[in-house]
Amino acid sequence: MIHPPHAFLAQAADAGAASWFAWAADQALALTILVIFGGAILSAVLTQWRRDKCLKLLRGDHATVVRLDGGVLWGDLIVYPKALELTFDAPFVTTRGLVKSGVMLPEADVAGVHLVARSAAGLTPAEQRHRESQIRRTFRPGLLRRWLRTGRNLLNTLRDAFGKALSAILSAVTRNPRAAALADQKAGVEGIGQQLIGAAGNAYDPLLEAHVGRPVVVKLRCPGLSKPEAPVAVDVPGYLVDYSDAWIAVFNVDHTPLEALTLEATAGQPADADPRVSVTKSPAGRLGVRNPGPAFVLVRSVDGEGDPAGAGGDAADLDAVVPPGATLWLGVDPAGSTRVRLELTERLDLVIPRGQVVVRHAGDRVEDPRRGRPARARGLAPRDAGAGGHEPPGQPTPATAG
Repeated sequence: MIHPPHAFLAQAADAGAASWFAWAADQALALTILVIFGGAILSAVLTQWRRDKCLKLLRGDHATVVRLDGGVLWGDLIVYPKALELTFDAPFVTTRGLVKSGVMLPEADVAGVHLVARSAAGLTPAEQRHRESQIRRTFRPGLLRRWLRTGRNLLNTLRDAFGKALSAILSAVTRNPRAAALADQKAGVEGIGQQLIGAAGNAYDPLLEAHVGRPVVVKLRCPGLSKPEAPVAVDVPGYLVDYSDAWIAVFNVDHTPLEALTLEATAGQPADADPRVSVTKSPAGRLGVRNPGPAFVLVRSVDGEGDPAGAGGDAADLDAVVPPGATLWLGVDPAGSTRVRLELTERLDLVIPRGQVVVRHAGDRVEDPRRGRPARARGLAPRDAGAGGHEPPGQPTPATAG
């Protein structure tokens, strides 16, 4: 009897698969040891070196970290896999003579971060060039960058399929009695495989992915202005740069401020009054800059700052960002008046925990010729743009409104 060619090919494929599984079963102990040690080493390397891709955008730059309790810290940002560190612009010397040159934020403290901000005004020329390069790569990505992003998104979409395929392979191999060693470690091997697949993958959100590199308006929660029964949020414009499971990055190309202010505060006397920012000074030399919103406040410099920067009465550059509801505290010379140079702005580079922000609106319309949809010349937008009520212009709004 003559068999057709495809029958021989099918038999050869079945024989090859059977011989492969037989070989895997014979080498089960060696393969188990190799997979466990190799997977553990690779997993440890990935854990040590993998950092959140949104936080990495600000790594090494002068940045401000704002805590949920309203505290403001600033300095050069160092990003670790699960922690952050800020190196102060100048060492802080306490009244006891202790020198503090930076602050460390372990994983528990990172969970209490409200946002991380960067202003172009506080960057060195090298940091500004690095930022411009980030913006070019994000808003005008090359072909290779687009392919890599598409590949990572595809891998993340098929993560469950890869995991099930790995489980099926292990189940097929462990059916052989000679693979008892592998069967005992099946759960551990599957766990290592899932961890490696997860490390290579990426957070994927089809809605956010469609707006990467495009203008958006996000709603930022303001813990310092909120009450448990009445959460408050402000609208912040920018370009969606990237997102991960835990963070969202929103940048602005132009950081031109809305207005520049100079306020003076003297201990024991009313400070310069301005409804958009509050500057106070205590007799002990404690200076506070509180932002009632809705714009961000950039503290450019302070005259007479003492201990934190060792300025000895000269102007000290801070370039620290104070979001709505937060307060920046400084130790200054209690004698005389202290001059604070400020800028009001809505446009910064922000990396925000996803629990504190919602990407709610598309920004300025960007026509995509691939969609073939011409812009409408006439029309009206919904009055309740926040999907819950009209927003008074220039005021913080309830977080539940959008």
